[in-house]
Amino acid sequence: MRELKNNKYKLKDIYKLYAHSFVFDSIVEGYTPAQVFVDDVENISIFLICEGHCVYFGGEVEDKDKYKEAINFFKENCLSESRRKELGVVKIYYYSEGWKKELLEGLKEFDCNLYDRVLFKQDLNDIPVVKKVDNIVVKKIDNDVLKNASLGNLNCLIDEVTGMWGSLANFISNGFGYCAIMDRSIISWCTAEYVSKSYCGIGIETIEEHEGKGVATIVSNEFLKECLAFHITPYWDSWSNNIPSVKVAEKNNFQKSWDYKVVFIKFH
Repeated sequence: MRELKNNKYKLKDIYKLYAHSFVFDSIVEGYTPAQVFVDDVENISIFLICEGHCVYFGGEVEDKDKYKEAINFFKENCLSESRRKELGVVKIYYYSEGWKKELLEGLKEFDCNLYDRVLFKQDLNDIPVVKKVDNIVVKKIDNDVLKNASLGNLNCLIDEVTGMWGSLANFISNGFGYCAIMDRSIISWCTAEYVSKSYCGIGIETIEEHEGKGVATIVSNEFLKECLAFHITPYWDSWSNNIPSVKVAEKNNFQKSWDYKVVFIKFH
């Protein structure tokens, strides 16, 4: 495997039909930093993408030893002891049964397991009207919000933004999002992730004591209106057993796009 540093657009023919093509578009277009490795930089058959805690194995070949080689490369070059400690956990995405079989075998030393996830999509032709709550103000996440030190839980929002975007400046330039404020404290936020020209993912969180009150539904509904204005189709990715997250997506008329599994590793 060799790192593909330039001409990442060459990947598009391989991943264009994958459900997570919106993630790869963001990487190819330069909005999301990631390491991309391929079997042949001139004639790509398989790829390995490392993006934070997320790892993607894709492409197809008849020679299954190529899968083994890619997995061994991943272990040797991306899973050093120091890197495992830094990551804590990894989610490994794959797009064929062949990859699943080889991943489970090749990574069994890490006690890997399969977990269910679900991917939703909102085509923006049916954004519902969501009832507002009187004591909650929804604001666009801009410099005024991010620099307002008097807001409670501001550090949590900043951690979310910088964790995905690297810096607040990068988020302000290339991302967008909304937050819910009550009694001078941020209680929920919905931010764009994996942004490209046409698509984005969603990062959403609600402060624990305010969960179950419909706040996430309100703030993500405002986020959808921004997506409509920018002509950006949003995706919502969740653990299948995260029922509150799934319900918020459904309340905002997201439609299920794919039920799937990931290989999950928690490093001890």
